[in-house]
Amino acid sequence: MNEAIGGALSTDRVLHVNGAITGATNAYGVVTNGAIQSDVTASAHLYRTAPNIQAAAFTLPLAAHYTAAQGTIGAGSAVTAQAGFLADASLIGATSNYGFRGSLPAGANRYNCYMDGTAPNYFAGDMQFDKTVTAAGTTGARTISKNAGTVNFAAGATALVVTNTLVTVNSIVVATVAANDATMKSVQAVAAAGSFTLYANAAATAETRVNFIVIN
Repeated sequence: MNEAIGGALSTDRVLHVNGAITGATNAYGVVTNGAIQSDVTASAHLYRTAPNIQAAAFTLPLAAHYTAAQGTIGAGSAVTAQAGFLADASLIGATSNYGFRGSLPAGANRYNCYMDGTAPNYFAGDMQFDKTVTAAGTTGARTISKNAGTVNFAAGATALVVTNTLVTVNSIVVATVAANDATMKSVQAVAAAGSFTLYANAAATAETRVNFIVIN
């Protein structure tokens, strides 16, 4: 059954909401702000989509749960800025607050955030990566399957292997010496399948920390 609110029925839409957005300097098309009651103790979803796909021999190239598209900007009018998704600045009252959260587990062709547009991506705040910081006193080869971390060269060491399942031969590994050692001033990072090797410019005089980040 097709329904229309404020406009004509359309056979390609289950629900069509149309009408002038007006009445105040800040106006809204659809607002959901009902009070969450005390019996809701696990989670509350104010908007949820979970479409089923018909059991038939066909391929759907795209199932978009939410699409923001450009409408008509009338002659003589202008829009200063538009956002496909906006997390309001007031969204800070919980113990933890996320403007956007992706909970997809790791797997082939899975991305919690995938930007395939050619426009640049802008981040005004700090960018944080999950990392493992190796404690002082622990030196030598390490297994760190994260995009960032630290390892420690032992005194006299010139090379160190980091096993990392995220790394391929095409990975870019950036590493910097993070201690003021008398002789070890820089490192080279050589990527391989499942690991990378750090080569020091000279043997470390004392235990020396190295920071790394992996870009795929």
